[in-house]
Amino acid sequence: MTKLALLMCICAAALSAQTISSEEHAVTKGKKLWRWSLAALAAGNIADMHSSWGRPEANPLLAGANGRFDWRSATIKLGIQAPLIGFQLWRVHKNPSPSLYKSYSFTNFAVGGAFGGVAIHNYRLPQSRLPSTP
Repeated sequence: MTKLALLMCICAAALSAQTISSEEHAVTKGKKLWRWSLAALAAGNIADMHSSWGRPEANPLLAGANGRFDWRSATIKLGIQAPLIGFQLWRVHKNPSPSLYKSYSFTNFAVGGAFGGVAIHNYRLPQSRLPSTP
């Protein structure tokens, strides 16, 4: 009798798991893709920062005191990116729709890929020597 009750509970749990609507499934699938896109965006940013570290910085907003990419530059770069990710987190929490996840995922993958491309470009540049300090 207990085996039959246990089997019925397992079947009921399996059937209740099947009642997820296609809309909920699309949101869950989109949320997973969006989370992966955030990881791609972070990886692109980290690769760009690593490839720029200690080298001359072409962007005057990010250039440190000696014109090179340093801690100040990394802080500014992350300070620009953090509110954009925070906005996405706020929007998807407020309105978790498949189209929102899709558009944010596309944007994050594109920007992360662009940062990755910049990192590849930076790694291919010849290593410049830092000026010697007296």
